[in-house]
Amino acid sequence: KTKQMKTQLDRMLLTRNYNGLWVISDQEDLVLFRETVLGLLPVNQGGKWGHPITIIFLESFPNVDSSTRARADFIAWIRRRFNHVECYTRLQSSAGKRVHNSWDKNIREEINRRGQSLVFLGRNRNQPWRERLLYTLRNKVVGLINPNNRLKNVAVFLDFSDASLLVLAFVQQVFINRPGVKLRFVHAFDGSRTKADRHWSRLKKVVGLNQDERLNYISSGDNSAAAIIEDIARGRYGTIIMGKRGLTGIKRLLLGSVSRAVLRNINDQTLFLVD
Repeated sequence: KTKQMKTQLDRMLLTRNYNGLWVISDQEDLVLFRETVLGLLPVNQGGKWGHPITIIFLESFPNVDSSTRARADFIAWIRRRFNHVECYTRLQSSAGKRVHNSWDKNIREEINRRGQSLVFLGRNRNQPWRERLLYTLRNKVVGLINPNNRLKNVAVFLDFSDASLLVLAFVQQVFINRPGVKLRFVHAFDGSRTKADRHWSRLKKVVGLNQDERLNYISSGDNSAAAIIEDIARGRYGTIIMGKRGLTGIKRLLLGSVSRAVLRNINDQTLFLVD
């Protein structure tokens, strides 16, 4: 079983990478990324993130001198702190510059064309295209980021679906052994803990996680979303990582309702959704 899961993970990772794409829409996004992104990415021995980064500046960004200077300052800042900053793209909405709600389609096409697998965008409740993008991108890790002083307090929610393998592979790449990071692995449990323990042991072996890593159980009853939301409030996490199962149609919508409910009920936390 463990060998079979390892083969499955290797196959899924063939089409993935940790090359980043950052979506910058306005001045608020510039500030958000500068305050937040260094707390979400590890650095290599040279002090920089080692994977290529591409930045998309949306044409909704005000085209005035002060904004141009702000973008230039941001680019200079990012070059000092990251290797392989590949390019800067100005993307215009096909529906017109003033139509905020159409951006998800344009950005999705750009992301799929470029092939990056780690997408960052800021959360803005007044621009619903951001949350739509979170759910419509496939085979990506999408971070909907919020600034807070608890980013290194990380909760990883596992349901033991195929997505859990990808969740742990992402955690292993980005968060394991990072100074100051406190990881809590959580399973919303409504069945046999013995069976869950066996799953957890296999997952750790497949991903190469330290066997001493502990799985925390929360009782879900018939409402996993409510149990997870309660645990998030109690744990005061700053970063939340969850997965989506590899299903389509109505089954996918029903399973996605858990992460949607979590998103509706969090405040300043950053949410990574792994597909």
